[in-house]
Amino acid sequence: MGFQVNTSDKGGFTIPAGSLNSSLYNQSAVWSGMFSPAPSGSGQETRTFNGEFTGTGGYQPGYMNGGGSWVPTGGLTYYSTVEVYDEVDQKYAINGGTQAAIALNQWVTIASTTSPSGATLTSIDFTRISDASTTHGPKGIKIDGKILVDSGVSVTNVPSIASQVMASPESGFSIVKYTGNGSANATTGHGLNEKPSIIIYKDTDTSTAWRVIPAFINDGHYLALNNTNEIVTGSTSYFGTSTNSVIGITGSNSGINNASGKEIIAYCFAPVAGYSAMGSYVGTGSSPNFVYLGFRPKLIIIKNTNGGNNWLIQDSERSTYNLVDDTLHPNTNDDEDTSASNYGVDFLSNGFALRTTGGYTTNSNNASEGHTYIYMAFAENPFQANGGLAR
Repeated sequence: MGFQVNTSDKGGFTIPAGSLNSSLYNQSAVWSGMFSPAPSGSGQETRTFNGEFTGTGGYQPGYMNGGGSWVPTGGLTYYSTVEVYDEVDQKYAINGGTQAAIALNQWVTIASTTSPSGATLTSIDFTRISDASTTHGPKGIKIDGKILVDSGVSVTNVPSIASQVMASPESGFSIVKYTGNGSANATTGHGLNEKPSIIIYKDTDTSTAWRVIPAFINDGHYLALNNTNEIVTGSTSYFGTSTNSVIGITGSNSGINNASGKEIIAYCFAPVAGYSAMGSYVGTGSSPNFVYLGFRPKLIIIKNTNGGNNWLIQDSERSTYNLVDDTLHPNTNDDEDTSASNYGVDFLSNGFALRTTGGYTTNSNNASEGHTYIYMAFAENPFQANGGLAR
């Protein structure tokens, strides 16, 4: 039986390295040997099912003159998606259907189903577009979100770094502590059973910024909680891809959140209906600019991603009625700001409405070019509609 993530919020637990391998890989069979025709060259068919996508281990299988198929013995039932990964100009279909070109060097869904009983995959068919005589086998196949890897093949551990976790999936929050290993493409477990929408990192052993990852925008973009800087994009060399089970703590540069031997703390947030919401909105420069949450907020945190402006914390504990304008800036040690002209917000039964109309504040449109703002919001009366799961 695979490692089971603790769903209790009453105590911490460890997610060991490699304990979540079964969440990423399906190694229930020897999948190679099912190509028709067999790829040219001895052992070539195993390349599709070795779990490697870079270096010599990531080469695609050899030629299949005129096109080829992967035919799983007895058929294979899938319940959500069939995906393939390819780096050459090939077209794909399943079960003898009409083949179509796919995007390269990424996972592409070629079939899907919503039927509770699933659907049957009898073949994945493919042909090279530029020259059918040099058709290759795919670089990888993924069924229901799991990469097919031959039984007995050693795989990259998921996670690759152990973590100590305090998690409450019911309320969408976990605290993760791990020790960096300095390696590229590392992962560590977060315990939420859902991909975090926002992750806040800090190297506790080094004088570095608090980095905030708005994963709902991009896993490789970040802001700094302790300054006013605009969002930094194109940072996939620092931050990898997060999933329902792990956070991608580094791409190829380990200095920010995976320095060897350094202790890192990460605060992970995932939205929970009726309790919390994370997202973005565009400033309009006009009032009101309404943002739907599905609940009345108790607390909101806002940051302009396109301007060098303060982080904003507003709540109904200090501003007990609308207009809510008592504002704290976590990136400074300033006193409370009470400027309604800059930060005025109405807390409503199903969201919040921005009442400011100018300046680089909560609702600037920068003279017709809309600024994008990220937010985190937490409910005043959580879970009234679903039995109070987090109470």
